[in-house]
Amino acid sequence: MADLRDLVIYAVMFFPAILVSLPIQLWLCFKVKHFIVKLIPTVLFAAAFLVFILLKSNSKDWDALAYGVMAVIIGVQLVFDLLAWAIWAVKLVIAKKKANDNLQL
Repeated sequence: MADLRDLVIYAVMFFPAILVSLPIQLWLCFKVKHFIVKLIPTVLFAAAFLVFILLKSNSKDWDALAYGVMAVIIGVQLVFDLLAWAIWAVKLVIAKKKANDNLQL
């Protein structure tokens, strides 16, 4: 059973991702034309996630705990970033399907 401390931890992990990462990546996906610019947050989150995973695996004291926590937080950010990419891809597929259906009429 979850207590209040668990909810605070989840809020610390999920609210920044929902309130910052998801809207910024959605804005980049839908408004920015250059694909490389769209990829910048995804690449940064993936690189930071890998760095913290490597640091955690190479550390054996209290630093490993901090690296693990940061890896989880960055991983949540990365998941919401990838969710924004999935939303963009679904919208793109639906738009192309509608365009093809209009051409066939």
